[in-house]
Amino acid sequence: MREDNMDRSTRNSRGQFISHQSEHGRFLQQINFTADCWFWTGAPDTNGYGRFWLNGESIQAHRYSYELFVGPIESGKLILHTRECGNRNCVNPHHLYMGTHIDNMRDMRMWGNVAVGERQWRSKLSNADILNIRRIYKNGGYKYKDIGEMFSISASHASRIIRGEEWKHLNL
Repeated sequence: MREDNMDRSTRNSRGQFISHQSEHGRFLQQINFTADCWFWTGAPDTNGYGRFWLNGESIQAHRYSYELFVGPIESGKLILHTRECGNRNCVNPHHLYMGTHIDNMRDMRMWGNVAVGERQWRSKLSNADILNIRRIYKNGGYKYKDIGEMFSISASHASRIIRGEEWKHLNL
């Protein structure tokens, strides 16, 4: 714990006072400490991250842990899990780092947490559809517009799929 966090109370990044005697103890009671990760045993959110009630507000447990043990979170920054950990319910401050939205997107891709292709909720096409679109175009005789009409998509969308600008995760 940082030395300046040993005081009876301090302000968090939102300027709210944190009472260390009650809030810190309550926070620590909801952690299963292992040799590596500190697993949050309190309530999770719908994405699997721990939630902690502080001053009537539900906050992410890993953010609270970072503020408690490391220090304030810069405005606009996110608290991310290191590449060595990646456990959403881990609140070990040694497994957390401050980063940007771009860092978060990179990490999500690395861990396979980004919904791509047919796993994306808005997708109207399946992986099989994409392979068929590319096969039909490769065999010749059809324009982007024709293929778009076959699959109820625009000609420009068909073009981006065929050129590999979209659905990049499927081999051309």
